[in-house]
Amino acid sequence: MDFLALCIEATWYRRYPLWWLVAALLWPLGLLFRPIAAIRRWLARKIGKAARLHRPVVVVGNISVGGSGKTPLVISLCKELAKLGLQVGVLAHAYKAPDLSPRAMSSQDTFASAGDEACLIYCRCPNAYVWIGRPRGMALERMLKAQTDIDIVLIDDGLQDYSFQRDLELVLWTESGLGNRLHLPAGPLRESWPPHGAGDSSSSTGKQQVPRLLVRTDGVEDDSWLAAGGASFDQFECLTPGLHGLYKLEELTRHDTCNLVGFETLFGQRCHLFCTVARGWRVTEALVALGVQVSPHYYRDHYPLSLAEIIRTITLLPTESKPEAILLTEKDAIKLFVQTPQTVTTALGIQVWVIAYQVASTATMLERISALAQSEFV
Repeated sequence: MDFLALCIEATWYRRYPLWWLVAALLWPLGLLFRPIAAIRRWLARKIGKAARLHRPVVVVGNISVGGSGKTPLVISLCKELAKLGLQVGVLAHAYKAPDLSPRAMSSQDTFASAGDEACLIYCRCPNAYVWIGRPRGMALERMLKAQTDIDIVLIDDGLQDYSFQRDLELVLWTESGLGNRLHLPAGPLRESWPPHGAGDSSSSTGKQQVPRLLVRTDGVEDDSWLAAGGASFDQFECLTPGLHGLYKLEELTRHDTCNLVGFETLFGQRCHLFCTVARGWRVTEALVALGVQVSPHYYRDHYPLSLAEIIRTITLLPTESKPEAILLTEKDAIKLFVQTPQTVTTALGIQVWVIAYQVASTATMLERISALAQSEFV
């Protein structure tokens, strides 16, 4: 199943010569996906039963599946809004959590109980209330009832969920993230791209027209898609993500005060990257561009990576290929953190480094969100 997931992802992003053959086999299913999505949007607008909440809601989502920087942007927004004196509530995406009843996260949660992205947000945003649960509309109502001092709500993912009304949508995308530009499951698109107006987008819930910011997260200052989107978007933002350094696994929970070191620390070492994020090859490419010699081990997005898996993989390597350092993304590090970090390092016998990745919010984005937080809601 994991191999199949990687093959489908490779098809979406044209990573092998015969990608078009698999895409052609899945294409008929993609023809069904688009009208079904359109019907859901039409029903949401016409029926208009999405709950209206008494605090503003900002959705951070994307047009395609995964890998656009939603979770890192939510973390950045949490930190910056806290600096402005705002109390943030976050409804996180609890991928494959066994219990999806709405609840607040606690220090007892692990990626197995709440999902890797939710645990990462909880770990990195100690001043925010972090909740998980479905349906999202019910989870939002319970969160606001329990935490009455919330000024603004951020939702990680959920752009295509019409069970609640929102007040601003941040629609993230990258050129490479559009892949083969086909709809699920033949391609990575959740919606048509570019949308041809509000009727072909998720820019309305119930009878409410929602402002949308088109946020490009690959650092390319090209707003031509804004015009292509017609009335669907009212502003363009460009964010430049990047790898900002390394820190030791045991410093994951104190990220803001950790000892961040440069990638030159790894020069001359054989490094192995264990990566379970969408389009993980981009991490490898970024590391190589920084001069790091890295051998990647890719898994499907959200794969439950474990210490035993890493040890088993390393054990099978020939002596001359064994790593001198292990590299993890923060999303993967949170999975190993359920064990004592020192135990992980001791078991492996080599240093485990976490890659600091950041998608920073812009001043314009913060101004719009803080203005919403200070507005009067009935």
